[in-house]
Amino acid sequence: MQNNTINMQALPKDEKAKFSLREVIVKYLSYLPLFILSLVIFLGTALMYIRYKVPIYRASVQMLVNSGSNQAQQDLINQAVSGVRSINLENEMQLIRSRKLLERVVEKGVFNIYYAKEGNIKTYDAYTASPIEFIPLNIQDSSKVFNIRFASMDDKGGKIETTKGLINYKWNDSIQLNNFSFRIIKKDRFITANTDPFVIKWLPVKYAAAQLQGALSVSTLSSKTSILMLSIVGENRKKGEDILNTLVGEIINSDVELKKETSVNTINFIDGRLNMVGKDLGDLEGAVRDFKKDGRFFDVLGEYTYYQGRLLKSEDIVEGLNVEIGVLDIISDYVKNNKSFNKSKVIPSTFEISDATFSNLIREYNQLLIQYEKALNVTVRENNTVAEIETQITQIKASILEAAASLKNIKKEKLKTFEDRFNTALGSLSTLPEKEKFYQDIARQKQIKEKLYLYLLQKREETAISSISTKSNYQEMDGAGSSSVPVEPKAGQIKVFALILGLLFPIAFIYLIDVLNDKITTRQDIATRTDIPIAGEISHVDNSDTLVVENSRNIVAEQFRILRSNLQFILPKNENDQLASTFLVTSSISGEGKSFISLNLAAVLSLTGKKVALLEFDLRKLKGINIKEIEDNNDRGITNYLIGQANDPATLYKTLSKNPNLHVYNTGPIPPNPAELIIGSRMESFFQYLKTHYDYIVVDSAPVGLVSDSFALMKHVDAVMYIVRQRYTFKKQLEFINDLKREGKLTNMAIVVNDVNLAGRYGYYGYGYGYGYGYMYKYGQGGYGYGRYIYGGKKKDPYFDANKKGYFDDQVKMSWWQRIFRK
Repeated sequence: MQNNTINMQALPKDEKAKFSLREVIVKYLSYLPLFILSLVIFLGTALMYIRYKVPIYRASVQMLVNSGSNQAQQDLINQAVSGVRSINLENEMQLIRSRKLLERVVEKGVFNIYYAKEGNIKTYDAYTASPIEFIPLNIQDSSKVFNIRFASMDDKGGKIETTKGLINYKWNDSIQLNNFSFRIIKKDRFITANTDPFVIKWLPVKYAAAQLQGALSVSTLSSKTSILMLSIVGENRKKGEDILNTLVGEIINSDVELKKETSVNTINFIDGRLNMVGKDLGDLEGAVRDFKKDGRFFDVLGEYTYYQGRLLKSEDIVEGLNVEIGVLDIISDYVKNNKSFNKSKVIPSTFEISDATFSNLIREYNQLLIQYEKALNVTVRENNTVAEIETQITQIKASILEAAASLKNIKKEKLKTFEDRFNTALGSLSTLPEKEKFYQDIARQKQIKEKLYLYLLQKREETAISSISTKSNYQEMDGAGSSSVPVEPKAGQIKVFALILGLLFPIAFIYLIDVLNDKITTRQDIATRTDIPIAGEISHVDNSDTLVVENSRNIVAEQFRILRSNLQFILPKNENDQLASTFLVTSSISGEGKSFISLNLAAVLSLTGKKVALLEFDLRKLKGINIKEIEDNNDRGITNYLIGQANDPATLYKTLSKNPNLHVYNTGPIPPNPAELIIGSRMESFFQYLKTHYDYIVVDSAPVGLVSDSFALMKHVDAVMYIVRQRYTFKKQLEFINDLKREGKLTNMAIVVNDVNLAGRYGYYGYGYGYGYGYMYKYGQGGYGYGRYIYGGKKKDPYFDANKKGYFDDQVKMSWWQRIFRK
């Protein structure tokens, strides 16, 4: 035997990722009853939900929010460009949804009393359609919810259900029930007798406000407007509109009340500030008065002007006195130094002295000098007139010197006086900046207080005027309205959703079945898990003991002929053409169709005129291949030869009446040591005989997943046909096959897929020989007999496992749901 690698050139290449839409459609169409049932269930549930679900409507109203001031108008261009609002609408939205405001709405609209009409399945909100009015009188526990159920009512009264039974009542009577007293008033003039239950529910205001808060939604109309959209959902359209109208009214009233309250508080605050500012202003005016009272002057400027004048005047006088004293000193020096009459000169007239006496002496002195000069010009010095004049000059000089000394002392005293006055004025001027600062501080505070006082008076008047004509910043655009189309349930969407679910659920269910399916179903399951080639694909037949290839042109016969053609690519090159080619047929476990494949493979090889030996080498099974065409009843078999009871292999085989070229070697009796017999010495001679007397040898061996007999036979065979049964062989068993190939226990392997179903929910999809013939030929019943009849015996059930007894009896017609949900 040659251990050459299998030549795959003539075998078609496996397309592992090939997708066929037709295959998917055919597969899912096989579950058509499941799709119909799913659609009926989901659509029926949706229609029941739409029919009995209480419709929910949405009521809405628009409200304009003004800023309430002119500040927003100062930058209108920026607001238009940037879209920034002049008010914070987020705060306004939270304020509208506040619990306190909603409690006021509930109290004003009495929305904490719920009138309901009970039906067989759903309960309707009666609201204004209620024929009666509920008036609570005394509620001892305002935190509880009270339910009052009327069993019946008529024109005179009715009956109320209680835990103790029914109690009768009349209209307008005061009723005491569970620490809760109330009165029922008849709204309609006439009430016809009615036994349908009617329910009144009283809720605490806080609880009703919380429910209202959950149903209310507030949003902005757009990003560049200050318009709010208020909407509410509920069972009764009219009730929703009334709630929104009441809410908008309460928002406006609350805003007006808040403004009035703010105005009153503002006026009170301004009055308090006016008193404080007025007191401060009086204190400042008293300080100014005291400042003016303490001095000779009313202001610092007048005092400055006064002392500045005195300072300048004293300075001028001091300077004049200093000049006069200097002049007197000059005159005195001049007179003292002028002792010679020959050089006597007059005193200059520029030396003016304010004293008249001294000025007269100077004048007399000058005149005497002039006379003396004139006398000298007309007479001699010794003349009496000249002497008399000299005497007079001497006397006048003495008088001038005495007068100058006296006048100088007077001038000095006067100079001292004015110097003191100058210093006093200068000192007074140095204190004026501090006085000026003090006065300016007082004047400034007084000015500020005066302005603040006038501002407060103005604001007080403005606030008083605005409090009389207060306008709310909120404005209702239009009255609340609601659509006649309910927001819940949305019938169209629910139906579409149910339709989608009705289609998706079977798809998901089928997909889950495929995911959980751990058995080989498609050709891709084999191609993705092993690289061992697929030599052939055999369809399902009714009877495994039947030769399907003898003189037949059905699908299975053609598939075996294709398998026969592929053997030339599987067999290694035989160096000795005189020896027979040997095939080992095995599988992982029993029940995968080894005997069926072995029999028909041997038969199809013999149809070519070749001599074929079919060896039944599962020595652990007593029953051999049961073929009706076998002529003799020879009970001896392979075991007889291996244990030495027969020496001629030619006496062991059985022949077929219609196919004399096919010799069948049965197992014979079950030996106690089959493994030892297979590896015994007579096994070699047995195969030598067979290979010299036959053209082909087909060995039907035991499953390799159970016993090791097939491994011992490998040295006698040329190729291995490994049988995989669709919907029976586990996917994980392909890893076992890979291990056998990798470890070299089985060589030259090829896979034969048995019991192939070409269509249906478990159809064998994928490119292959059986697939092609399955759609080329329209005759033949198909394949391998491991199932039982369904549909009154007209069709085999390809999903029944013959090794698991008791699913369904023969000739029993199964329902479609049994075929869907069974294993």
